[in-house]
Amino acid sequence: MKILKYYLFGWVIITLPFGGCLKKNFDAPPDTRSYDPGLAVNYAIGDLQLLPQGIAISNDIVISGIVVMDDKEGNYYKKIVIQDSTGGIEILLDQNNLYGDYPVGRKIYVKCRGLYIGAYGQNPQLGYIPDATGNLSDIPFTLIGDYIVKASYPHIQVPDTLTISQLADPAAARAHINTLIAIKDVEFSAIGTTIAEPANIQSATNRMLEDCDGNKITLRTSGYARFQAETVPGGNGVITAIYTRYNKTPQLYIRQTADLGLTGERCNGGPAATEPVSLATVRSLVASPADSVASLASYKITGVVISDKGSGNIVASNIVLQDASGGIVVRFSGSPSFLLGDSLLIDITGSKLSWYNNLLQVSGVAVSKVSKLGTGKTVVPRVATIDQVIANYSLWESTLVKIRNIVVSDGGTYAGNKTISDDSGSMLMYTRNAALFAGENVPEAAADFTGILGIYGTGKQLLLRNLADVED
Repeated sequence: MKILKYYLFGWVIITLPFGGCLKKNFDAPPDTRSYDPGLAVNYAIGDLQLLPQGIAISNDIVISGIVVMDDKEGNYYKKIVIQDSTGGIEILLDQNNLYGDYPVGRKIYVKCRGLYIGAYGQNPQLGYIPDATGNLSDIPFTLIGDYIVKASYPHIQVPDTLTISQLADPAAARAHINTLIAIKDVEFSAIGTTIAEPANIQSATNRMLEDCDGNKITLRTSGYARFQAETVPGGNGVITAIYTRYNKTPQLYIRQTADLGLTGERCNGGPAATEPVSLATVRSLVASPADSVASLASYKITGVVISDKGSGNIVASNIVLQDASGGIVVRFSGSPSFLLGDSLLIDITGSKLSWYNNLLQVSGVAVSKVSKLGTGKTVVPRVATIDQVIANYSLWESTLVKIRNIVVSDGGTYAGNKTISDDSGSMLMYTRNAALFAGENVPEAAADFTGILGIYGTGKQLLLRNLADVED
């Protein structure tokens, strides 16, 4: 018993001082934002660009600049842009989420010995060993710290204000390449489109900007940019962007949508165009099938047609439109000719928003109120099980879904209602008698089905667009 008391007493003696030294308030990490290592800079960025390309820099050259473009919004990937008073340059870095270390506004030093000067499409770059095609590789992740030295943050870079005419010739505007610039009194040539197409359609998209004299310049945006799906502003104003070139073509890249300050009156004297609203916004105007709107206020919508007029499995006056937020049925006062994959801008002002057998639709839309923005667009269906489709029906109504390993239990032809099942549950698949494939036989074995999610009364149903939606 004495031994037990000794150990207990000893344990108390040892732990009490530890508990007594425990700090309740921890010190905050030191604020290093104002720290500058003060490396000796012996080269300007403008002079660095003039060095021979594709040859390792052998001198102990050090440059410094402010980050004016990072990868935070996804419009640039594995590269940043820095500039000083003489020019700007892209730096290729094999690292994701660069903005964590090198955000816009960070001052950095670059030790250039061992790096290479290059140019992609004649746009100056600083990177690592060229590949067989002469394009620079990224500075390896493990070596970034040997070349890039972080300094103080943040610094505000004031853009040079220029005109489209001054930027029309990249050779003449060489001093502005890879620098932050601003252009006043510009607007998008075409409105109602998204800022860029999604990456599964094309990796980057060109949209045209113009001034009131008709001078134009390209805004290029990555399909991976977080703001890709946002609609271009319809007004006139100031754009702030990074000025680049691709051979003889001048190009602009924005860092965020706040760079698009286009809210004023357009060049033609008209007001800033009414911006399209999302389909989810339109759907939110009515809460349930008991609600309706007899005459919609001033609204425009945009999206891609996901129904197939040519197959006959939709009423001739209807289309189903889908955007990034959802889908909706649009019923026209005439017979539209819009096809599967058409990208449309529709003015639904004055149209009716109501439910037809519990399916929400915009009706009374004149065909003349539609502008076709493109063709051949692809909407990737959401892959889900039947129980997921039913559980999320209110959000997924009138959108494309794909259900794998479906069995059609009642066999025969497609015409009419069929019960389809997967391992999670069952629902209906409906095919109009007028559909071109109505008389074809359904698969006997399990297959993957893609279709538009709809409802008739209380029965959720899948509507195929055509037989290409069935994958054995």
